[in-house]
Amino acid sequence: MSRKERRRAAAAARPNPIADPCPSPVAPPPATSGHTEKQQLRETYLARFQPQDAAELALVEEMITAQLRQRSLATIEETAFEQITSAADPAAAFEAQSKCLAAIERARKGYALQFSRALANLTKLRKATKPAAATKIAPPPAGKTAQPAPAPTASSFEPTAPEPSLATLLVDGPGTAVYRESPPL
Repeated sequence: MSRKERRRAAAAARPNPIADPCPSPVAPPPATSGHTEKQQLRETYLARFQPQDAAELALVEEMITAQLRQRSLATIEETAFEQITSAADPAAAFEAQSKCLAAIERARKGYALQFSRALANLTKLRKATKPAAATKIAPPPAGKTAQPAPAPTASSFEPTAPEPSLATLLVDGPGTAVYRESPPL
């Protein structure tokens, strides 16, 4: 046997680190009522989240993709467990599938994170683009108006004390203002 042939035989005997350690599912799940699983999930998510623009649609599509990949992982995991339970030596089969199961768990966590981030970003985007409510200030009571301070003139350089007013504007929170009578001076 030549040196080249020995290298090829040794390479064939070594496990391929690039090869997929997980079994592929036997058959895809059957489609119902003429729609594929992706189409059904897409219709459901579009009806639920009702994207208003391209940015929101992209986030909803990202959520759909993450959900479909999680479902695909579940199918692959079921196939791996079926192979383990149907093997003559389940311990050896579990050892052989351990890399696959670990890879599935890592991918599942990644897809769950992808889904939750897309949902959080969609929520943030909607809050940021929601039109701000107009601030409403209650009108002053009848007969009492708040007067604006007079504009300073060019000839007045001396500081003056503010003049007392009859009403005081109190702001109780966003969008609310109440005029109350000032105490006597």
